[in-house]
Amino acid sequence: MESSAILYTAIFVVILNLVTTVFIVRSSHFDKQQKLLQVIVVWLIPLFAAVGILLFLRSMKDDLPVRKRQFGGGPQDSGHT
Repeated sequence: MESSAILYTAIFVVILNLVTTVFIVRSSHFDKQQKLLQVIVVWLIPLFAAVGILLFLRSMKDDLPVRKRQFGGGPQDSGHT
């Protein structure tokens, strides 16, 4: 029973680290060196670093301006008067 709990925990941590790695790589807030260092930290300190960086990236997402798109691509000249 203990070995299955350890296995499930390990699978959870690996999936969490993979998700965090994808979020780091796709983030536009950091340069390549910062991304590399964050990915290294996530994999060296698996659970705590992954959760911490995900929360940090989530808080950074709230600071982004919201783009409002016009439905249909905006005003266009249809040739009709």
